[in-house]
Amino acid sequence: MQPTALPLCGHACLAMVLGVGLIEAMKRMGHSRSTRTRELVEALGDRAEDKRLIPVRQRPIPEFAVLKVTWNIRRRSHFVVRKGSFVHDPLMPAKMLYKSWSSWLEGRGRVTSALKLKEE
Repeated sequence: MQPTALPLCGHACLAMVLGVGLIEAMKRMGHSRSTRTRELVEALGDRAEDKRLIPVRQRPIPEFAVLKVTWNIRRRSHFVVRKGSFVHDPLMPAKMLYKSWSSWLEGRGRVTSALKLKEE
């Protein structure tokens, strides 16, 4: 389910959280272009504990959440899923699941906000 283009990271995160395929996530999102935060929250429905992304300076990063990362390069945003100490990054092959939260983030950018999720 690894998208080859950055604009599908929100769709891939939706697919991972809901346990559906990327095509189904695109159908739920209603498009296959870059994802807006509001669209991701709406598509997650009841799985989103928050109804908006919360800046990380306002609270600790939740154990299970969709995180918005701002890259160091070109100030672009990217969505990933954090579950415990694991980071599921849609741009990385599945075999490169990061077991260390800090090792994934190192040198990539900074987490700017988080959308806390409910366990199923």
